[in-house]
Amino acid sequence: MEGKKIKDESLKDKIEKEALLNALKNEGKINENTILGVLLKEDKSLKEKIQELKELIKKVKEEYEKKSFEEIKRIAEEKNITFEKKKKERKGLKELKVDDSFIVRIPPAPSKYLHIGHALSFLLNYLYKLKYEKYNSKIILRFEDTNPLLSKQEYVDAIKDDILNYLEIKVDSVTFASDYMEKFYNYAEKLIEKEKAYVCFCDKDEISKNRLEGKECNHRNQTVEENKNYWKKMLNNEYKKGEAILRLKGDMESKNAVMRDPILFRIIEEEHYRQKDKYVVWPTYDFENPILDSLEGITHILRSNEFGNMRVELQDYIKELLGFKKPYVYQYGRFVIKDAETKGRIIKEKIEKGEYLGWDDPRAATLKAMKRRGIVKETFYEIAKEVGLSPTQTTIDWKMIAKYNRIFVDKKAKRFSFIYDEKIIELENFSPVCVRLKYHPDDEKEERKIFVNTNKIMIRKEDEQEYFRLMDLANVKKIKENDKEKYIIESTSIEDFRKKNKEYNNKGRIINWLPYDFKEIVKAEIVMPGEIKKGYIEKNILNMKENDIVQLERFGFCRIDKIIKKEKIEDSKIILWFAHK
Repeated sequence: MEGKKIKDESLKDKIEKEALLNALKNEGKINENTILGVLLKEDKSLKEKIQELKELIKKVKEEYEKKSFEEIKRIAEEKNITFEKKKKERKGLKELKVDDSFIVRIPPAPSKYLHIGHALSFLLNYLYKLKYEKYNSKIILRFEDTNPLLSKQEYVDAIKDDILNYLEIKVDSVTFASDYMEKFYNYAEKLIEKEKAYVCFCDKDEISKNRLEGKECNHRNQTVEENKNYWKKMLNNEYKKGEAILRLKGDMESKNAVMRDPILFRIIEEEHYRQKDKYVVWPTYDFENPILDSLEGITHILRSNEFGNMRVELQDYIKELLGFKKPYVYQYGRFVIKDAETKGRIIKEKIEKGEYLGWDDPRAATLKAMKRRGIVKETFYEIAKEVGLSPTQTTIDWKMIAKYNRIFVDKKAKRFSFIYDEKIIELENFSPVCVRLKYHPDDEKEERKIFVNTNKIMIRKEDEQEYFRLMDLANVKKIKENDKEKYIIESTSIEDFRKKNKEYNNKGRIINWLPYDFKEIVKAEIVMPGEIKKGYIEKNILNMKENDIVQLERFGFCRIDKIIKKEKIEDSKIILWFAHK
């Protein structure tokens, strides 16, 4: 090595070792700052001769970067220096502890439309149900509908459609929490008899203040008989909303605030979509949930860790008090959805303001929107399999959804030409022709025909260039003559285009086109996030069916939403929803 001498030979060896390691990591490239950082971290005294150190590192870098990567690997091997890339943590369906049965539940609250996060959560349960079929596994679709203010039949119907028809999850039974009300009341009375629950008449502010300060409520010391009497009055509708609640005797000094005498039942006077006005006293989620899990024999609970351990402690305590067996609980990282709206409240507001088309607006992350855009169920199955029970947060963006969906739809989506923001050009030396095209690149049997009986051709304005190829039709050169644009057909073969294109520095494109002939094209509208793109598609698309997914060449995959066929093709129209590129 040339350059300034550093007396410590072991330091020079260390620099060379780190340079080789860095080169192995980066396929021959060496980062001087990385090496410097490693050396200074190991020996802070080197800061005193940092300039000398930098020069030596630079020399080593220059020397090794003259060599090929193969030679660097050989030198590293001779010096016994190796580097193995860290294997990514394996995701997917890891093994769970199973005794003699495997029963899970899908527990949506019918208070909103489902979104992508729900789909992944439910599919994880379903995939594990399939994985453990040898245990006679079961999956229950349970509607947690004990809040009359939020639960609606509209949401029940939408959720059933999403889960059973769109995602095609085959459930073993469908249950409703509100059908268990009498059982909930019986278990509440058991807690009262065990002196573990009491009726409280404090107002909301006083309850919050006492819980914050860890102070016990005055009603906490009521006798069992007093509480049973008050409870009976609650059930008989003798109190109004907010006058009385049933609380659990927890621990008012617990560090976990959830355990500070939480509410088990409250009065809600709203009519229930299913039970009508039969009940006015309704359980909270934290009471309803552990009891239903026990009554329905749930053995395994798979849920997002955003649920938190605080609520787990409360639910486990209720199970202990009532003598229920605890199921195995597995928590996974929450799903964060990017590029689409997930919050039901915001979507509803935007619908009411006319900003969104509905719950299936393409800007929403609802399953209704996914289905209407042409995202196939297999996409969500694959994402769920990849993510598995990963403890870390998973970000789901449109790129990920498109990546998986493309795998499934590209195999069979038929191709069509779509022109928008059109420009009409007139071809010189043109002769009528019937162009035969494949419906799919991999399908040699099926073909579509476009009859070109006019020299007027429709292209996208953005595609116009000095030299271009009309896909499968002709190679066109644009010239100006007397301030007028002319479009001359030079040849028709793709080989000619490739040769000629070199003269244009390979800037010429192969572009889509349509004949400017309303007997051969149909009006089209593409519903996209935030806009509707209008244009024309070849009339062959009228042979497709609604719900078919197609690829509009050089534009993207779309689902056919509506085909409006008229006697005259020029009066016909097709509406598609954009999925992704």
